[in-house]
Amino acid sequence: FDVSFSQFRVLHVIHLHPGISQKHVAFIQDTTQAAVSRHIDVLADVGFVALATNSGNRKEHNLHLTQKGKDLFEKMPASLYRKMWII
Repeated sequence: FDVSFSQFRVLHVIHLHPGISQKHVAFIQDTTQAAVSRHIDVLADVGFVALATNSGNRKEHNLHLTQKGKDLFEKMPASLYRKMWII
């Protein structure tokens, strides 16, 4: 599975902030919640991201990297990681 740069940015934010909501990922990346939601759907479908319902707000999900997501993140080249200065 190929991960786009935008999807990797989402993985990176979740890696830095385990349990973050999609809303906060969108805020950090200065993008729309809809765009983040599309990336999360794909990343969850391939098993890189797990969603858990927020106990304080049932409409919101907390995001975590799965072990597969952590493994993918760790295998990314350093050159791509250096482009994450935006976060």
